[in-house]
Amino acid sequence: MCRQFQHALLVLAALAVWAAPAAAQVTMGDNVNLSAGGDLSFGYSGMSGNRDASNHSFDLGGHGWMRGFYYKPQFLSFEFQPYYRRSQNSSIYQTITNGSGFTANTSLFSGSRFPGYFSFGKAYDNTGQFGVPGITGITSHGNGGNFAVGWSALLPRLPTLTASYSTSTGSSTVFGANTDSNASSRNFTLQSTYTFAGFQLLGQYMRLSTDSTFPLFLEGGAPQESNTRSNSFMVNVGHRLPLAGYWYAVWNRSTYLGEYQVGVAKGLSNGVVNDFNSTVSLNPTRKLAFGIGADYNDNAFGGLQQRILEAGGAPLPQLSSSLRTFSVNSYAGYSVFSHLALYARVNHYEQWLPGTRRGLTQFGGNANFNFARSFLGALTFSLGVVDTATQEGNSGASLVGNVNYLRRFRAWELGGDFSYLQQVQTLFAVYTTSTYRYGAQARRRFGGFQWTSSFSASHSGLTQFDGYSSRSEGFSTAISTRRYNFSGQYSQSAGTSILTSAGLIEVPSGVPPPLLQLPVLYDAKSYGGGASVSPFRRCTLGASYNKARSATAGPVFSSGFESNIFNARLLYRLRKLNLEGNFTRFQQSITTGALPAMINSYYIRVSRWFNLF
Repeated sequence: MCRQFQHALLVLAALAVWAAPAAAQVTMGDNVNLSAGGDLSFGYSGMSGNRDASNHSFDLGGHGWMRGFYYKPQFLSFEFQPYYRRSQNSSIYQTITNGSGFTANTSLFSGSRFPGYFSFGKAYDNTGQFGVPGITGITSHGNGGNFAVGWSALLPRLPTLTASYSTSTGSSTVFGANTDSNASSRNFTLQSTYTFAGFQLLGQYMRLSTDSTFPLFLEGGAPQESNTRSNSFMVNVGHRLPLAGYWYAVWNRSTYLGEYQVGVAKGLSNGVVNDFNSTVSLNPTRKLAFGIGADYNDNAFGGLQQRILEAGGAPLPQLSSSLRTFSVNSYAGYSVFSHLALYARVNHYEQWLPGTRRGLTQFGGNANFNFARSFLGALTFSLGVVDTATQEGNSGASLVGNVNYLRRFRAWELGGDFSYLQQVQTLFAVYTTSTYRYGAQARRRFGGFQWTSSFSASHSGLTQFDGYSSRSEGFSTAISTRRYNFSGQYSQSAGTSILTSAGLIEVPSGVPPPLLQLPVLYDAKSYGGGASVSPFRRCTLGASYNKARSATAGPVFSSGFESNIFNARLLYRLRKLNLEGNFTRFQQSITTGALPAMINSYYIRVSRWFNLF
C-alpha cells in the first residue's frame, strides 16, 4: 500500500507539472526559462504466474522531462525526469516489471569560482541483474536510491578545494530464490590542487563505508553480512624536468576495517597501508625515451585485503605480521624508424616477512612493428621476451606478443587480433600467470544486405596451480536490410570468482586465488537471437529469445540457475501517436531456491509524446 501511495504521488506531481499552463512561467518572473515534455500512455495490461496473483486492468503510464534554468544556465540549471509503469521490455528502462521512479539534477554557479551540484533519484520495482562474469546474469527486481552533492572553491592564486558526498541504497530479490539482498554505501571526498614554483600539488582524502547483506543461495548457506570502512589520504607532487622530462612522487596512506558474518562464523580484518612511489622520465631526443621509478609498500597484503573488502567479498586470512615490498623499475625505448620501435626494461623486486627475504629481477625487451599498404591492409605486431631470476636461480623466460590486422578487400572488411602475456607474481611465492586473447571480425555487403560477425576469446590462469584458470568466449552475428533485421549471439565463461551483494565478480587483479576464503567456481553459457520486420511504413514487428544457465561450486555446496525470456512486440507510429503491444514470457529457476519463477505479462496501449513548452 505504501508503495502504491508513493507511485500515486509521483504521477500526480508529474501530471501537475505537465498540465500547468504556460502562464505559470510568467508568475515566476522573466528570469525563468523552462521546457518540458514526455509521453503519456493508456491501455490494458495483465500479468500471470507464480510470483503474485494474476491481475489485469486498464492502466496509465508514461515518462516525462522538465529542464530549465534561472537567470542564466551558469547560475542555476535543473532537470527532472519521472517515469511510471514502464513495463515494456523494449523501453529505455529495460524492465519486465512495472518500474517507476525519477531522477533530479541541479547545478549551481557553473563556470564561477564556487560551482556546485546536487542529484537525487529513486527507483521502484525495477529489473536488475545478479551478475555472472561473461554472460547475462540472474534476473532480480527491487528498489534503489541515490543522492549526491558537491561544491568547489576555485579562487585564483590559492589552493582549490572540492568536496563531495554521495550515498546509494538498494534492495533486491532474485526471481526463483525468494531471498533478499540489501546494500548501501557512503562516500565522502575532499580534494585540493595547487601550483607553486612549477610544482604541481594534489591532495585528497576519501572516506568510504559499505554495508551489505545477501543470501548465499548459490552456495546453499546462511546469509552473509559485510561491513567495511576505509580512510585514504593521498599526496601527489610533480614537476617538469629538462630534456622534455617529468618527475612525480605519490604517497598513499589508508586504514581499513572489514567485518563479515556467515551464519555463526564471524571474521574481522583491519590494518594500515602506506605506499610511496616516485618516477622520473626523460625524452632527450624525438626517438629516445627512458625512465626509472621506485615503489615501497609497508603492508602489501593489506592492499589486497582492501580490494577484496571494497568489492564486498570475505576477507583473506589475517596475517600475524605485515608484508613489506620494494621495487625498482627502469625502461628505455628507441624509435629506429617510422615502422619499428625497440623497448627494454629491467625490474627488481624485494619483499620481506619477519625472518624471510625474497628477491626477484626481470629483464625484458620487445619490438613493435606497424605496416600499412592498400594491398596488405594494416598490420601491427609486437614481440618481446622477459627473463626472471631469483636468489634460487633463473625462473625461465616468458614471451610477450600481440598482433592486429585489418584488411578491406572489395566488399569485405576483415580484422583479427591476438595477444599473449606472461607475468611473474611475487606475493608469498613466485608464480606465473599467463593470459592470451584473440578475436576476429568480418563485415560484408550483399546488394541491399549487410552482414557483420565477430568472435572474441580470452584465457588466463596460474601456471603452477590447477583449477584457478578462467576463460570466456563470445560470438555474435547480424544481417540487416532496410526492412528486415536478424541477429544471434552465444557466449560462455568459466573461472574463479567471489560472491558479493552485486553477484559473482572476477577475482580482483593481483589477488592470488589460492588465498581466497570463499571462492566460487562458475561455468556459464548463454545464447539467444532476435528478428524484426517492417511490413509497411512506421510499423515494426519484432521478437527475441534469450537463454542463460550457470553451474557454481562453493566451498561446501554446488548449485546452478537457468533463465529463459521470450519477448514479442509491436510498434506503429502515426504522427505523435504510438500504438504499442508487448508480450513477455519469463522463467527462472535456481536449484537452492523455492519454486521456479514464471511470469507472463502483456499490454496493448496508445501513447502520445508532446512538448508542453
